[in-house]
Amino acid sequence: MFKKTYTIIIIFSIIFSNINFVFADNNEINNIEQEKISIKDIVETCANCNQKELIIDSKIGVAFDRVSGKVVWGKDENKRSAMASTTKIMTVIVAVENSNLNDEVKISSKASWTGGSSLNLKTGDIIKLEDLLYGLMLKSGNDAAVAIAEHIGGSVEKFVEMMNCKIKELGLIDTHFVTPHGLDDPEHYTTAKELAIITDYALRKWKNCKYSSYSKTYNNCKYKTTRNM
Repeated sequence: MFKKTYTIIIIFSIIFSNINFVFADNNEINNIEQEKISIKDIVETCANCNQKELIIDSKIGVAFDRVSGKVVWGKDENKRSAMASTTKIMTVIVAVENSNLNDEVKISSKASWTGGSSLNLKTGDIIKLEDLLYGLMLKSGNDAAVAIAEHIGGSVEKFVEMMNCKIKELGLIDTHFVTPHGLDDPEHYTTAKELAIITDYALRKWKNCKYSSYSKTYNNCKYKTTRNM
């Protein structure tokens, strides 16, 4: 039994700069295990204030109490690291706060040729913004990220400025964005702690709607696309 129930965000950074992102509310932490210690064990240890060293393979990790806003366990949680596709959490935040989700977005050649994980968007496709956001979160679509950025910011660069302004608004000092998708760049970084704060913001702002929907929907939806023939 827990001596204290935490609402916790747990983030682990694994294998150099790759990040595996996991979040859970209250006791909804079941059947999720790390190789040497399960997430449930970590939460129980934190909740019981046990000071024994936790053994995990991850180079960076944090257990963040969303109620108090405090770190209850951390491993290099303030170390700046590449954030990979967890970047897209902020892309969603900026998109939802600065757009109409029913907007129709025309896909540019720049977006369609974006490398990495993709929705296989084609130049000239017309897709509703909300569908692009689902594709962004469910398929980690880098092409969707660029399309969203161009539509809302007018350019990727302007959208990234909006992302960095939001970071300042949240009072964070160890996060900086260069892209809306997270492909590696030495100036594109965050920390486990600040990523937990960003995610907590998204979950709080849209507790019963958009962000939760994007992050929990099963990856089986079909995107409505108007394609020029």
